[in-house]
Parts: sequence; C-alpha cells; structure tokens
Amino acid sequence: MLRSLVGSEMCIRDRSTGDRVLQHMTALTRQRYLTRQLAANSSHIELRNHPEHGDGLFATEHCAKGTLLLSDVASSWKPESTHALTRNCLQCGSFLGTPEQQLALLAGDDPLGVGALPDLLGASIPLPGDGEKMCCGLGCERAWHVDGITWEGDDSDLVTMAAQLIHRVTEDGDAVLAAFHSCSWSEIGRHPGLAERSFELARGMCGGLQEGKWSQALGAVARNAIEVKIPNPLVYYMMRVQEGASVDQPTLERISEMVNRGQLKAAEAIQRGQKRPREKGGGCVDEGDEEEEEDSDDDDSSESSESSGEGAQDESLMFSWELAGNRNFECSSDLFPAHSGAALFGLLSKVNHSCLPNCDHFHTQNNTVKLVARQPIAVGEELFISYLGDDPTDFMSTKQRRARLQALYGFQCDCPACKDPSD
Repeated sequence: MLRSLVGSEMCIRDRSTGDRVLQHMTALTRQRYLTRQLAANSSHIELRNHPEHGDGLFATEHCAKGTLLLSDVASSWKPESTHALTRNCLQCGSFLGTPEQQLALLAGDDPLGVGALPDLLGASIPLPGDGEKMCCGLGCERAWHVDGITWEGDDSDLVTMAAQLIHRVTEDGDAVLAAFHSCSWSEIGRHPGLAERSFELARGMCGGLQEGKWSQALGAVARNAIEVKIPNPLVYYMMRVQEGASVDQPTLERISEMVNRGQLKAAEAIQRGQKRPREKGGGCVDEGDEEEEEDSDDDDSSESSESSGEGAQDESLMFSWELAGNRNFECSSDLFPAHSGAALFGLLSKVNHSCLPNCDHFHTQNNTVKLVARQPIAVGEELFISYLGDDPTDFMSTKQRRARLQALYGFQCDCPACKDPSD
C-alpha cells in the first residue's frame, strides 16, 4: 500500500517516514476537499492550518455583525426520537409536508386529504404517499439501507452515525472522512473494543471496508457530532401570518381553527398525564416513563455530541391576531415542536471553540447549519463558536468549562476567557 501511494522503497523500509508521507497526503486531500466545499458555500472565509491548533477558518474580508459566513449540510444525522405531530426525513431530519399538511397533523386530520393553504415560506416538501418512505428526495434516498442498521450495544447512536458517514465515503470518496481530521476510536478512550465489535456490522453494509477506516469514522462522530434542534417551519409560517402576509379572512379563520384544535389535543394529552406526544418505539411517552428513560441513559451518550448549554432555554414566541366578530386568536410557539437529534457537519467542524465566540450558528428547517458573525470580524481574524452553548462564561466557571471540553473534545481551552486570572 505504501509503495502504491508514495512510490518509494524507502517508505517501505522506514515506517515512520512512510507514516509522515501518508499523513501529509491525507492533509492535502483534506485541504483540497474543504477548499472546494468552502468555495461552494462561502465567499468570506478560507481554511488555514496552525501547527498547534490544527485547521481553522479565517475571514478573508471585513465582515459586519450579522453577516452570513457559511452554510453547511449534515453528513450524518441521528434523530433523538420521532414526534407524533411532525413528519421528518429519516436520513437528514428535514421537515416534510406543506403548511396545510403540517397543520392537519397538528389538528389530528388526514394530512394527505387536506385542502391547500398559501405557501408563505416556499420550497415546502410534500409528504410522501401512503406506503412510501419518509424521505425528502434531496439525495437522501441514496442512504436508505443505512437506516436499517441497529446496534444494541454501547453508543448505538454513534455507531449509526458512523455508518452513515461511511456510506457517504463510499458514495463521495475518502475526502469526506479525511475532512474531519479525527482520531481513532481507541484514542477516544470510551468503551474499549467498540470499533472491533461493531466492525462486522459496518463491513456488511460496505463491502471492502477496512477496520482502521471504521475506527476513524467512529472517532470523527465522537469528536465532531453536535446536538441539533431543527426548527419547526410552522413557527415561521405563523410569524408570516402575524406579520400580515397576504392571507384572506376565510383562510385566516381556517388556520386559526386548525391550530385551536391542535391546542385542545395538546391540553388533553397533558390531562392524560402525557408530557408531549412522542413516538419512541411506538406509543406516547408519559412523564414518569420519560424520567426513567433519562435517568437510565448512559452518561457517555451525551459525550458524542456538543452540549447545547446548561441552563439555556428555547425562546417561546406568542402569536396573536384578530378574527371577525371581535374574536382574538392566540397561541404559543411551544405548540410546534422542533426536531431534535445529533448531526455531523464537515465545514462547521473546522470552526474552533472559544468561550468568547465571535460567531453564532443556527439550524434551518432542512437541517442546514448557518454560521453568522455575532460581532464585526476583521480581515485575517479566526472564526470561533462556543461548543458549550450560548455565552458559557455566564453559567460555567473556567474550571468547569475546561473540564467539560477536555472530556468531550480532548483539549484544554486557552481562549482569552480561560486565561483571565480573575475568573
């Protein structure tokens, strides 16, 4: 293998030299792949390599606060659960259904037989027909056999996401995996032997898969997967209606009536002792069962994804408008659940951490991540996000932050906040 890659007998005799050459070639593959991806998804930033800190993204021009710096699509996705009130692509998590279909699900109606509503958001993906797979049709159909993978042992979500990543490698080349610049599973230090035990499962999916590549895929997911909440498009739809989008009175009445029935269903579920209608292995999960599930979860499961921030809460919005006959309509965005899970983003993984970040990232209804400047960024300045949720210095000490980052990502933070002796 070394001979075919580097064309040098010296590398066969000198293993350390051969390893360095292969590492150099992997770095070149990663650099070229990421450069192409950045060129297609951003015009403001470039990839640079630091001998101590590794890859990082840097601004190539002055960026004002609020500038969209990057868009990235998930390489693998694992939902936390399936919500009874939504339909999502099982491969990427994108919301499926036109506005009227999503409101019909909320109200308990047949989503496939409902009349049309104005599509105020555009680019909605209609629900598949009866018997068809829940797929967005945007390339995810290539990976359907990955959805059937089940791993009952340790880190089942991680194994599934690594299998999805390996499928991407099979489809699009080794550069997809090399882009993450990850360590092997043995270097992660969790559940020794997981790579070996799950390898046969992975090899059955991708013939010719090498054990070292599978170990690297597991390491890539463990070090780079992040927790994601894909926002429900009905939240944005209701915002457009409230803002006065072109909706006539009969349509406004119909939207309000469907949402009101959804609120009644939610209230009835609460009265029956159900925290929220979720499908997880079938049926709904009541409060007591859910608490037992959370208590019994393996602590390590959270270590494969980025924390969304201890103490951080989702913002609730209120929607209201006037109806005929001096009637008022009102509801909360809490009625429209987000779709939660873990995702792997190749370009976003190149953005390094700081406890005082200069960028924010958020997710869209089709599970695309957007990187936005949270303050003015100068030419040549590196981009940073927080791996610990929004403003971690507000709720964690330096010791807590460093311990958390060391456990999850294997590094000690030396950002300005962590170097501050007063903290």
